[in-house]
Amino acid sequence: MRGSTFNLSILECKYFYATIGDTKVVLTWSNPSDGNYAGVAIVRKTGGYPQRVLDGTKVYEGTGTSFSDTGLTNGTQYYYRAFAYNSHHEYQTAYCVATMTPLAGYELGTFPVGTKIKFGSLYGSKIVWRIANKSGSSITLITDGVVTLHAFDAKEPSNPNENRQKYGNNRYRYSNIRGWLNSEAGAGSWYSAQHNEDHAPDSTDVVSANPYSSEPGFLNAWTTKEKNYLETTTRTVGKSDTDGGGTESLSDRIWLPSGTEMGLPTNFTEGSQLSEFSSDSSRQALITDAAASHFSVSPGYHSYWLRTPHDANIACNVKIIDSNGSSSGNGAFFGQYGVRPLCNLDSSVLFLADADADNCYTLY
Repeated sequence: MRGSTFNLSILECKYFYATIGDTKVVLTWSNPSDGNYAGVAIVRKTGGYPQRVLDGTKVYEGTGTSFSDTGLTNGTQYYYRAFAYNSHHEYQTAYCVATMTPLAGYELGTFPVGTKIKFGSLYGSKIVWRIANKSGSSITLITDGVVTLHAFDAKEPSNPNENRQKYGNNRYRYSNIRGWLNSEAGAGSWYSAQHNEDHAPDSTDVVSANPYSSEPGFLNAWTTKEKNYLETTTRTVGKSDTDGGGTESLSDRIWLPSGTEMGLPTNFTEGSQLSEFSSDSSRQALITDAAASHFSVSPGYHSYWLRTPHDANIACNVKIIDSNGSSSGNGAFFGQYGVRPLCNLDSSVLFLADADADNCYTLY
């Protein structure tokens, strides 16, 4: 190499991957941080991975982090290699490759609001989601039912705020449930303290029922492909007066809905109302069979948490959707309430063309 050399680290290579499409493959990668990096070239080939920049068809050159390779033949396996280069157009040799076979199916963005899909797993069963909103290329999903019964946050015995000592913390940023929802960790490993007074939901001394610090994280049983499809999304979250009031922004792959998103009047504006929700009946949710069996509770409509503080001037109360679809609030430590999370997927994610016996579409 002339001048300074550079390397594309193993970490960036890990994040070069291909997503299936109908007559297309979507490529996503993470650019190296080396100061000599000037761009990346992506080369496509059939029959095996390209070995050099001229060994195949160059489909992309630039500084982006994603590219849709279109006009491909369904059923043909395509092989890709990414070559980072410097300002002299000298190419690195790190082995950053991906392969995918495009197939006929339905892209998520072609389905209407309310369509049900299966994506991810919990308690040994696939999770059923429904499309709650469509905005540009992002499709917002919400679980079709209440998928677990967990406290929003445990009591914090050392917190100087008496309400948080007795009833838990209603600040979503620090909540146990946020940590659990976004964790891939195994059993007993997802919890880490988020502030000095934080406490794990490890016993009924700190949550009223269903301690869950010993569970695996929500994402633990998901496939790598499913986790890769999750978009990290920034959401607005209200804060009680104890935390300075107003709102703050948080970025997660999985999150709880807000009062605003569910079409409710609240003390905070947290995002925009989702298309799926406009009435009490639209907000009602049954507990899933898997969750009912796991917690030995009866089937039926069940209350579930929002991420919104219920009272601006009380540091422990969180807004919930009641079993009848209306809204109320209670202390964060109550473990009898359910969880009905949201996530965003790109509209290009491909699903099988035919619904299954549950009238759900499944991931290719």
